[in-house]
Amino acid sequence: MNMLSIQGLTKTYANSTRALDSVDLEIPKGLFGLLGPNGAGKSTLMRTLATLQRPDAGTIQFEGIDVLANPHAARKVLGYLPQEFGVYPHVSAEALLNHFAVLKGFTHRGRRRESVQALLHKTNLWEHRRKAVSGFSGGMRQRFGVAQALLGNPRLLIVDEPTAGLDPAERQRFLDLICEVGEQVAVIFSTHLVEDVRELCPNMAILNQGRVLLTGKPAACIAEMQGQVWQRSCERAELAALQQEHQVISTKRRAGKIVLHILADKQPAGWEASQADLDDVYFAALR
Repeated sequence: MNMLSIQGLTKTYANSTRALDSVDLEIPKGLFGLLGPNGAGKSTLMRTLATLQRPDAGTIQFEGIDVLANPHAARKVLGYLPQEFGVYPHVSAEALLNHFAVLKGFTHRGRRRESVQALLHKTNLWEHRRKAVSGFSGGMRQRFGVAQALLGNPRLLIVDEPTAGLDPAERQRFLDLICEVGEQVAVIFSTHLVEDVRELCPNMAILNQGRVLLTGKPAACIAEMQGQVWQRSCERAELAALQQEHQVISTKRRAGKIVLHILADKQPAGWEASQADLDDVYFAALR
């Protein structure tokens, strides 16, 4: 059952940039990956879903709530972790999370304290609760962002480019946390990193230049490409001619060589079969 329905969402900024172009998406419970390059329109979509800006056209329905007509009701059931967020200097994690809880309407002091403490434990920040958030590492700061987004037990969590800049260990801790959250609610996970979607999301969409290029389950999208992806290595001098001759999906460096992946119905001479993966799906959709 789809929890979030987006129909015909369009947004054009004052400089004539069309950030969203008739976006249609049906998003079920669980982790939904929104994959696309920088500038694809992902953050515009996230801000619109979070009721921080209005589109020029379209509708958003979440569990019977008309999000655009009734943003106040929508805010009661959603949590939002933006790509970047500021914090007060010298304020501890516990004090700042308590402050956010007050802003979200937690008027009962005892229940507010219980909720704050539970979220600090859930995000593995309990031992750091008296430290200033402004001094946190990138991964700790993102986990604090999840804690504030989860205040009030939201049924929709919107997470915008959360792993950008995290080291591998911090990224893994963050993904483990988001995966746990996704077992209970709908989570829209915006990223430009294919591995984030590959590791986490049972459903996804690829967005570029404000348009949805592809939607589906990653495994099914990969299966559709099997038998159509071919590879070979080449020297730099050969690259331009091969790009003219074939439908190149991607070029990668491997052990100092350039490795090309192409899309073709039949095996071209001099090319070998390649097991399709989500990188191939992504780059084929973009190209």
